[in-house]
Amino acid sequence: MAEIAGSRKITDLTEKTTLSDTDLLVEGTSGTDSMRKFSLSTLATWVQSKVAAFTFAFRNGTMTIKDAVDALMLPSGDQAFTFWGAATLTTSNKDLIFEMPTNRVLSNRTPSSVLLTALSIRQDGSYLVSESYDAAGISGYTCGVTVNPVGLHFVMHKVDGQGNQVSFGGTNNSLVSVYIRCTITFS
Repeated sequence: MAEIAGSRKITDLTEKTTLSDTDLLVEGTSGTDSMRKFSLSTLATWVQSKVAAFTFAFRNGTMTIKDAVDALMLPSGDQAFTFWGAATLTTSNKDLIFEMPTNRVLSNRTPSSVLLTALSIRQDGSYLVSESYDAAGISGYTCGVTVNPVGLHFVMHKVDGQGNQVSFGGTNNSLVSVYIRCTITFS
């Protein structure tokens, strides 16, 4: 049962152990004799806005918690990737297909460009392609990238001077080992 505060001490009031968003609290305005009521939901909204506005110092600058989580989880701009793993050459020997798992959430991200900076493809102990690192990018290859639930899906082609797809060489329809370094721009 609710009690009338009157001139009673707060410590003498019965404690309410179950709270509701519509429960009211009393606030005294600093420097005045006035008192006002507000609800727990109003207090919760105020606390949430204060926490959201806090900024923290991170290695890459000062940002809010939301901005820091977004920077980790939803990359945009240039992101560097290095991959060493297995890929498949298709029957025509013109498509090199592989999946690159990532530790970043990339859903709702769209790769807009790929800068290939290093590439090595081996099959049965022999190099089909061995391109050394070039920060400006390696020419002679096209690379399509899409986002899937585990990371990135690549389809790579070797192209001649006119942009026509040419064979990677080697045995078609088989596994090869691939090393790739690239920078992908996400929009």
